[in-house]
Parts: sequence; C-alpha cells; structure tokens
Amino acid sequence: MVKMMSFGSCFSAVGDGKKYCLIVNPNAGVVKNSLGDRSRKLSSSEIKIIMALKDKKKVYREDIIKIGWPNKIVSVSSVGVSLTNIRKVLIYIFKGELNYFLERGVDKDGKSFYYFNENIAVIISDETKEKRNIMNTIIHKIKVLISKLDFLLIFLLIMIIISMFLVFGVVGG
Repeated sequence: MVKMMSFGSCFSAVGDGKKYCLIVNPNAGVVKNSLGDRSRKLSSSEIKIIMALKDKKKVYREDIIKIGWPNKIVSVSSVGVSLTNIRKVLIYIFKGELNYFLERGVDKDGKSFYYFNENIAVIISDETKEKRNIMNTIIHKIKVLISKLDFLLIFLLIMIIISMFLVFGVVGG
C-alpha cells in the first residue's frame, strides 16, 4: 500500500527538517498527506506543475506553461488558476496549518518564479503499480499452491490405486 512505501521517505524528509509530506500519484491525478486521511484530485496540468516544483528550486511562469500544457497555447491566467487550485488543495490536505507551501519569488531580472517552501517534501508514488504488484504476488502464490495441490492429489490417487491392488489382490497373476 502507498503508506508503507511512502512513510520511510516521509520520515526521512521529516528528519531533514521537512514538516509536511505530500504524496503525489501522477497516474491517478491524486495528492494526499502522508497519513492518507485527506486527498484531492487535481488536473493533469496541476500534477505536472507539482512534479516540476518538486524537482526544481525555481520554476518560472513560462516553464510552468510548457510543463503544464505542452504543445498547447494557453493564457497566462491558466497558470494563475492552476497555482491557486494547487494552493487550495495543499491548504485542505494539511488542514490549513500552513498557507504558504507554494511561494512566489522574483529574480534579479524581475521575473516571477514559484517554489515549494522548505517545510514540504513531495513524494511521488504510483499506487496503481503497487496494487498491481501486490495482485501479481497473490496470483503467483495461488499458482504455487495449486501446483503443490496437484502434486498432492496425484500422490493420493497413486496411493489409493496401490491400496486397492493390495486389498483386492488384483496384482497380475
């Protein structure tokens, strides 16, 4: 399950001074806190933006457009709407404890950039893949059990046939 995989990463992130841990499942488009008790679905563009913010210290508005909407023409207001949605989701997920997870800065040339503050760690998790792996493990164990049962049934049938020959004296002659 996702909690088992992510807790180690979240605990190490907390050990590195992070106060909050955000778990992102890009395939499902879902983000949640490390306790798993609060989650929200986001658009694919918003998930891509979060993943870019996770990997970089600064993400410029122009880069957000390229990352969130590749090969599409979108207005600058789309970036603002997506960033507002991400902020609202983070506030909900972390129960309003800190309103400034996603911050805005300005570089020396006056260009705006965005970043996650030092209190948040972002962990990428593919819950779907984990569930598939668990199911494959269960199926494998069932196959092994069936093969052992097949052997046991064949052994029992042979023992019954031998017993019948011995009891009824049907051995050649």
